[in-house]
Amino acid sequence: MEIHCDGCTKEMRDWETIHMVKFDKWYVGHFNCLLNLKKKLNLNRPIKWDKLEGKKDNQKGSDGKTAN
Repeated sequence: MEIHCDGCTKEMRDWETIHMVKFDKWYVGHFNCLLNLKKKLNLNRPIKWDKLEGKKDNQKGSDGKTAN
C-alpha cells in the first residue's frame, strides 16, 4: 500500500515514521510537513497527534530490500 504525505505529497518509504494529526480530519505524513500544514491552515486549537513507526534495521520492505 502506498501512503503519500499530505504536506509534501511525496510517497512515504517503509522505514519512515508516519505521523498522523487530527485537525478537522486526519492527515498523515512527515512530522515537519504536518507542522507546516498546521501553519498553512492557520489552526490554533488543540490537535491530536499519533504516529506509526517505520521498519527497523534489517527488516525487509515491500520491495524486498533492507531499510538501510
